Amino acid sequence: YRGSLRHFMVALYNNKLKEERFTVSLSDSSQLKNWDVSTIDSLDLNQFLKGAAIKKFYFKGILKVSYAGEYEDWSFRKSRVSLPQVSYLIFMNNWISIYENGYYYDQLSVFLHGYLAWSEVISENVPSDFNVIKK
Repeated sequence: YRGSLRHFMVALYNNKLKEERFTVSLSDSSQLKNWDVSTIDSLDLNQFLKGAAIKKFYFKGILKVSYAGEYEDWSFRKSRVSLPQVSYLIFMNNWISIYENGYYYDQLSVFLHGYLAWSEVISENVPSDFNVIKK
């Protein structure tokens, strides 16, 4: 769950990206070609979020998302250097709806590139009523 797309969506919904160890910045398509990990602009996504029970996230473009809670799996880059997980979320429509449990609609309008595209497999999915128990 930690570092997954669902974890990111729950943190976005609750306005807790920083507390959950996500960093988000604007990106452009040139970064997708050369795996550039530089930041164009640090971004507070709360300005794009509207609503109460079901929130709408108004954004079209590419976001670079870094998760510092875990390092990339060695088999992702086949490198001995440990790096934070870096992914690009490509939002194709003008908005998506985000639910409290982290599910979002329209799933076909969000494309993944980078670590999340590699790691989001069926084994990473958890039931819709899953909650993290804090120690």
